[in-house]
Amino acid sequence: MDVSDDVRAFLGDLTSWDLDVLELSVMTNGRPLYVLAFQIAMRYELLSEISCSQQTFANFITAIESGYLKNPYHNSSHAADVLNGCHHFVQALSFNEVLTTRQTFSLLISAAIHDFEHPGVSNNFLVKTKHELAVRYNDDSVCERMHVARAFAVMQKEGTNCNILHGVHHDDYLTMRRNIIETVMVTDLSKHLDYTAQIRSMAANDKNEDIMNNPNYLMQIAIKSSDLGHCAKIKPIHLKW
Repeated sequence: MDVSDDVRAFLGDLTSWDLDVLELSVMTNGRPLYVLAFQIAMRYELLSEISCSQQTFANFITAIESGYLKNPYHNSSHAADVLNGCHHFVQALSFNEVLTTRQTFSLLISAAIHDFEHPGVSNNFLVKTKHELAVRYNDDSVCERMHVARAFAVMQKEGTNCNILHGVHHDDYLTMRRNIIETVMVTDLSKHLDYTAQIRSMAANDKNEDIMNNPNYLMQIAIKSSDLGHCAKIKPIHLKW
């Protein structure tokens, strides 16, 4: 995808934690997720690892970005912000020394889809109002299960050429799908305290090496930190969010 010199300069080396994604949205006419995802995929040649064409990837990311609603927070700019944060962890904090290319790709796709079609209300609201999503997903991580299910439905819809995982072996597909599901599931804030308690317990028991050498933990830490990450950005960007 061609982007303007201004956008290229704004993105820099793609590793800045403090990338102003809201400004990127303005610069790209509301397509921050598409532009950022495509630039990351091209720079690190991620698509060749899974035998995915540029057109298929572009189709998928376009469909995902289009599915984000005009929510004040859970919108495509937020998805792009989480994508940027996860990529920052992989490159700037050397998570790529532990993650394989396919795990990295799974993490970045998880970030892109993690709030896909978010209705703008909480899981608790959906459960208490007996919303059809709560009924469908049995009151458990309702939004998160919906995000993943609908994103995979987009991927597999016939005639759309959106199946970014079509070129991987069946066993690899199952592994990548599991990675994506588990990574998105950890963004359920109702389970945040339990999860962080688990990580603190491991750290307190001198299991830091276990955490830092476990791809699943690294992917989960990256997406959780990025999902809540605007609080740790420079003040002007934080105040925008």
